[in-house]
Amino acid sequence: MKLALNWKPLTPETWNDFEALFGPRGACGGCWCMTWRVSRADFKSNGGAGNRLAMRALVDAGREPGVLLYEDGRAVAWCAVAPREEYVRLGASRVWAPVDEQKVWSVSCFFVDKKARNKGLSVAVLKAAVEFARSKGAKIVEGYPQELKERLPPAFVFMGVMPTFVHAGFSEVTRRSPTKPIMRSVVRKTNADGKTAAKKEWGEDVKLARKKDKLTKDDALKSTMFRDMLREVSRVPRGKVATYGDIAYAAGYPGAARQVAWALHAESAGLPWHRIVGAGGTILLTGEHGFEQRLHLQAEGVSFLGLKVNMAAHHHGFDLRKAAETLAKKPAKSSVRRKIGPQR
Repeated sequence: MKLALNWKPLTPETWNDFEALFGPRGACGGCWCMTWRVSRADFKSNGGAGNRLAMRALVDAGREPGVLLYEDGRAVAWCAVAPREEYVRLGASRVWAPVDEQKVWSVSCFFVDKKARNKGLSVAVLKAAVEFARSKGAKIVEGYPQELKERLPPAFVFMGVMPTFVHAGFSEVTRRSPTKPIMRSVVRKTNADGKTAAKKEWGEDVKLARKKDKLTKDDALKSTMFRDMLREVSRVPRGKVATYGDIAYAAGYPGAARQVAWALHAESAGLPWHRIVGAGGTILLTGEHGFEQRLHLQAEGVSFLGLKVNMAAHHHGFDLRKAAETLAKKPAKSSVRRKIGPQR
């Protein structure tokens, strides 16, 4: 049965829900989600009561330090997200030091009500946090999960685990510790109707290939965009997979995941087409083609969790910094309005 979920930012109006979710212990050890916001010495000297007052002061001052996820009207999960500079202790960390000079929003904490765990709510509240950050103008959302070798108590993984971020569409960008990757989600703007602006503008410029079966091999090879996409497909190594969205962004065309599928439909000879999957590791091809793709992946050592690829183990992390630089060098219109089809 589908859960009835919605989310709200933490504000004075939702404070009581936040307080009820965290309980008298402030989620864990009197933290009240202030761990990264103050120095270690201040955190300890504040104690539970002081940390609660500090968080309440932030909220009363108009700050919205995260989002609450509701199930049937009750707050069941929390995700802290804010501009990275608000988390003073992240700046002092060697493992989580800034990746580059880009402005990012950071996901610093999760908390799920004990009675609501093991229902996929961590992924849902993370997606809500990304949407909230997008609404505030964020372009990149960054997370610092753990890649677990064994199951740990929730208190030891409050920054999240890698599969949660993978299923929410994040990609690894660097790793300075064997079990602590830094992952990012590149946020796209949306229009008033809620659709991504990139996709809407792509649709306006589709002249040649409104349907994938109209795109020929010759078209794909002549088109700069499709050549860029097919080049990125060729770079996905054996034993790894990438999503259509990954390929589109790495090629410099964010929001053009569907066009990646068109390009592969037109020309896949000699390319590892089977290593491209849907978001979350879904095999999008149907019938015999989907079965063939699964067999190819299993032959390369790719494991599955049910019907989906185990993305935590096999997701290929493109260099998002390099992709962002490529995108920035293109003319302003080319990132979302480059004509599909032969380029003149």
